[in-house]
Amino acid sequence: MKLNLNFFEEKNEEKNEDLANLIENYIEKYEPSSYDMHFENDISAKELYYLSDLSENILNWYPFNLNDSILEIGAGLGQLTNLLTQKCKEVVSIEPNITKARAIEKRLNNAENLEVIVGTLDKIKLDRKFKYITLIGIDSNISELFNGNFNELLNLLQNYLEEDGKMILAVDNKFGIRYFAGEEESILNTKFASLDGYESKHCEIESFTRNSLESKLKECGYKYNFYYPLPDYKLPNVIFTDDTLPDYHTFERYLPYHTDNSAIMFDELHVFREILKDDKNQFKFFTNSFLVEISKKEFIKKYNYISFNNLRKKEYRLITKIADTYVEKDIADNEAINHYNTIENNIKILENQNLKTLDSIENKKIKSKYIKQELRLDNVLIKYLTENNIEKFKELLNKYTEIIFKDTYKENDFSKTIFGKYDVEFDNKNIIEELHFMKNGLWDMIFQNCFFVDDEFYFFDQEWNEESVPAEYILYRAIFYTLPLRKLLYTEEDKFGLKTYLELFEKLDFKIQKSIYDEKMWNFYFKNKYYDLDATKQEIINLNIQKDAIQGACDNYKRDYENMKNEYEKLKKRIQSIPLYKVYKLFKKGK
Repeated sequence: MKLNLNFFEEKNEEKNEDLANLIENYIEKYEPSSYDMHFENDISAKELYYLSDLSENILNWYPFNLNDSILEIGAGLGQLTNLLTQKCKEVVSIEPNITKARAIEKRLNNAENLEVIVGTLDKIKLDRKFKYITLIGIDSNISELFNGNFNELLNLLQNYLEEDGKMILAVDNKFGIRYFAGEEESILNTKFASLDGYESKHCEIESFTRNSLESKLKECGYKYNFYYPLPDYKLPNVIFTDDTLPDYHTFERYLPYHTDNSAIMFDELHVFREILKDDKNQFKFFTNSFLVEISKKEFIKKYNYISFNNLRKKEYRLITKIADTYVEKDIADNEAINHYNTIENNIKILENQNLKTLDSIENKKIKSKYIKQELRLDNVLIKYLTENNIEKFKELLNKYTEIIFKDTYKENDFSKTIFGKYDVEFDNKNIIEELHFMKNGLWDMIFQNCFFVDDEFYFFDQEWNEESVPAEYILYRAIFYTLPLRKLLYTEEDKFGLKTYLELFEKLDFKIQKSIYDEKMWNFYFKNKYYDLDATKQEIINLNIQKDAIQGACDNYKRDYENMKNEYEKLKKRIQSIPLYKVYKLFKKGK
């Protein structure tokens, strides 16, 4: 790595205590590959963004070429720089802050294809052009990077972009749903600041909406594609596009998170669902951030939808990329290679069992034929229920059940079953005699991982395989993980013949999920940051009652003090009126 200080100008840099702590506690102490091993149980959003692999989700799916060159604008602490050096032949990163640049030098000192230039864009002169220019998160520090407005920056960067090159921009949406909920925005770190236009500072701050970005790009003569990373561009778990906008039922991948100082007034996922129910195009207005692919020439967007598994342990994290005609799986971390191999093996198992699958292996890549989501089995079943077509619902469910229960066997030895492997405790172990076991238990053959096309079932996305898994457990999961059907499991009528096993399956599912999910990540996403308005109201009432009680006690103390003061004054006057010789005689007599 080369650190270029030719354009650096000494100045008093504003100290960021949080970033200084990250540098001191992680970058200066540990190897880059081990930062996340030293996270505490209560991980902060800044730690995950600047130090974990999750921040790479914004670009790790993008089809860069190993022969490409990249100009990275605003490298921060190098949270994306390492990824770019692995994806491309040459990376030049511009970072105006010398402290951050030194941290990148420490973090990526072995990257031979990296040059970090310290300085501002208006002062730096580059002698070459690049295939890609990335501007990830520049809205929070654009004034530090460039002495000018956003349009002037776009025009300047044209000088450094190859003829058919692209810029990749990521910024927050000033009207993101999280800011209505009470999340602090990232420029002033203040609640509701972006919603009210930054008040008196609006002339100094440039923020973005979908419409304002489109206008600026058109004004500069650019072609563009919009992507919508959620919960934001910093730690995306899913990326939508105009071709695959979410709707009420397909929003399950969205994992909101909130910063440490936030106190959120509502669950943005629930509110978003209500907005989508009314008009899914409103998603573009309320989404939390934008990722924009920009070029001077016409170009075709390769992927329409991307999703990740942020909650999982590294060894199970994958990237799912959906194009126009196919779906592609890739690993999000090198530790997941064994899991990737398991999926390849599961494809062969399905084929050997004469079960239809959309998945195949092409050029050592797992690919699937893309089929419209309305044909996904869970959506078909929900449609029948919504239309009150109970006959069709039962018929389709019975056909699915026949496939799941085909070639099952009985197993009386608890230790040989999946229950024994995961040490699932239950009182009546004889209950396993009633169950029907599958040797190759692909326990994720649920409705969401199956399409119903031309009266045939096509399974896909089979990541897991265990020996001796009850078919009843797979049926339970299929129903439980289809939210509109879940309540049917717990009605008085035993509609699916599963009521006896519900507690057992809940325990098993908990144990399996616990083995897959990263506990620290789970705590990060699901720690409570919501205001309960009713509870808060009652708390205020209680505080007012306490205040009144304290005020009453204070008034009593005040009266007692005044009375004591008056008594003291009377006694003082009385003593002063007694001649000294009388006092002497009184003391001498012991009175």
